[in-house]
Amino acid sequence: FSSPSGVILSPGWPGYYKGSLSCEWVIETEPGRSIKITFDKFQTELGYDFLEIHDGPNLLSPLVGSFNGTQVPQFLFSTTNHLYMLFTTDNSRSNSGFKIIYESKSSVVTQVFLVGSSTIVLV
Repeated sequence: FSSPSGVILSPGWPGYYKGSLSCEWVIETEPGRSIKITFDKFQTELGYDFLEIHDGPNLLSPLVGSFNGTQVPQFLFSTTNHLYMLFTTDNSRSNSGFKIIYESKSSVVTQVFLVGSSTIVLV
């Protein structure tokens, strides 16, 4: 995605996603900007269906977090102008998935920390 803002939905949203998925998204904004994502809805099979978020353009970029179940931060920021997201599911139970809102931000975030269920952002 390269528009300044948008929505990312899990496959099948608002219904249940299918099993054995591997879905990738890359969000890119202008150089010198960062990306904020807000978790509007999130519900995956606890311990089996994961959304990984990486701070950069691909899977080799630093891992910001791996999320499953219903426990996610309210929002996350990138420190670069890219975010890579990978959603993987097993072949048993499914759930409603997620709705994530993203937007380009003018200042680059220098560090993001996840502490328990809180997100600390240094700019």
